[in-house]
Amino acid sequence: MKEQRFVASSSGTSEPGRRPGARQRGGPRRQPSCHLLTADTAHTDLVALIAAAAGVELSVHAEASAMAAAVGDGVLLVAADMLDSFAAAADHGGSSPWAASSGGLGPGAGVVFTGAAADQARLWRAAALHPGARVAVLPEASAWLGEYLGALTTTDGDGRVALFVGACGGAGTTTAAALTAAAAARAGYDAVLVDADAAGAGLWPLLGTGPADGLTWEDTVDSHGRIPPQQLLEMLPSVEGLRVMTSLGGPGTGAAETFRPGPYVSRARQGAPSAPGAAGRLGPVLREVLAAAARAFEVVVVDGGRGVPQQVRELAHTTLHVIPAERVAQLGLGDGRLASRGGHAYAVVTGRLPTGADSPSIARHAWLPLAGHLPRIPAVQRAGADGRLLHTVARGAVARRIAPLLSVCAPQGSGADGPTAGPPLDDAPSVSPSAVAGVNP
Repeated sequence: MKEQRFVASSSGTSEPGRRPGARQRGGPRRQPSCHLLTADTAHTDLVALIAAAAGVELSVHAEASAMAAAVGDGVLLVAADMLDSFAAAADHGGSSPWAASSGGLGPGAGVVFTGAAADQARLWRAAALHPGARVAVLPEASAWLGEYLGALTTTDGDGRVALFVGACGGAGTTTAAALTAAAAARAGYDAVLVDADAAGAGLWPLLGTGPADGLTWEDTVDSHGRIPPQQLLEMLPSVEGLRVMTSLGGPGTGAAETFRPGPYVSRARQGAPSAPGAAGRLGPVLREVLAAAARAFEVVVVDGGRGVPQQVRELAHTTLHVIPAERVAQLGLGDGRLASRGGHAYAVVTGRLPTGADSPSIARHAWLPLAGHLPRIPAVQRAGADGRLLHTVARGAVARRIAPLLSVCAPQGSGADGPTAGPPLDDAPSVSPSAVAGVNP
């Protein structure tokens, strides 16, 4: 029997074929490895449906010796009809209880014995001979098996997670994050923009003039369990080729009518509802979504607003602190607290520069290397107010300003390869008093 591969289709069913949403750059993405050893077609169909719901690609083998090398450190499901073959291959492989052939399984592999209720005694006897193995009696244990396979997709993925955090309200954090994500999509990366601003009312007033057609935080805020990356990729709404995870926010809720752009199109909304959006009630769901996004996308840009929980910060490869130039004196960033939070951190300076100051000196004042400077651009402000913010990234002036930010967020810019870090602490210059004197708070 030839090996079969099953992937989740857009309809949520299981079918042989290629994973949808293939990368445009960089070759095939690393996929969770799950292998089923069986010649039972009915059992294959049942397990394939479970794997598809979990967002895991399943390979089916009819011979233990043929599939051992392919399993590696993935998960091996051994059906009841193959217990004897598996035992014989393990004996042939030597002393290791995990060996399925002379090549054996990897040290991180997991084995699950599967079958119907009538096979239960044989399954448990087999598990007793293989310490650490598990048993799934189907269909009764379908939910458990789905969760177990889903865990393969929620470990840290190989997507780059870039977190934008504002030094204060109205810094332009959302604009910087949204334009960077849009630039990544235009550059050919599989990119997603995730709204994690607990105090915000959703990104949609800035990004679209109609209601979101797809998954939003309102759909997931009360969810539990793991999120299959492939389903996340297919269900998120798309704007200008960029997938977006946010609250409905504006159209249809009244937020669009009350939105007013702050300095450099910030999240500050004059007269906007003060109640937090759905993102403010996410809790652990936010981490699950980001973990799934890192599996499904190459670039994950997170709008963190004024800040996000530590468990979310831990997922970020790069953190970009958005600092409004006109408020740097009032923010008191010279204590180095932003740079002390670990990881690859950069400064993004926004707005008009005070007389006598430049963006590198402001970044050094905050003890951070400079990623870029985003001045006020009237066309960007107007587009944000009209729900067409992402369209502006095609403009030459905007694209040139965003390119340095993308270089530290995209896969080829690993953070360590980004802008050169600033001088040692004792040598870091401060912004001169004359450069910030008279700046409005």
